[in-house]
Amino acid sequence: MFNMRTNRNRGLPVPGNGRAVATMKDFGETWQIHLSSLNALIMPTCMASLHKYIAPDKNEILFFCNPHSTSKRDHISVQASFDYGDTWSDENIVLLDEWSGRGYSCITSVDEQTIGVIYEGSQADMVFQKIKVDEFYQKK
Repeated sequence: MFNMRTNRNRGLPVPGNGRAVATMKDFGETWQIHLSSLNALIMPTCMASLHKYIAPDKNEILFFCNPHSTSKRDHISVQASFDYGDTWSDENIVLLDEWSGRGYSCITSVDEQTIGVIYEGSQADMVFQKIKVDEFYQKK
């Protein structure tokens, strides 16, 4: 899955604002536009991060982090998709920082129960925050 910002989105209200998403199954030989492309993940034109987490029960969760806004780099949030990115429910969002910052982020697995996000926050240049994966299951 290739998840990328599009500069045409700047400030557009939903729908019409969203990250471009493409997938492939042949090691990058051919790409298909994903059904969530340009309509599921809002953004203010900013870098974002995507991470596939494999739970102890072998279920896969996609985590996505970006400024969850259509016009400003604020409301840095982590979202979870339980269906390989087909849907991103507003119920599966954890807000990390509500104020304006630069908004770049990176997600990783910390252990079997926790993901970690490093991001450029509003109160500090770099913030590392751990989030228990259970927080997303409780909202599911």
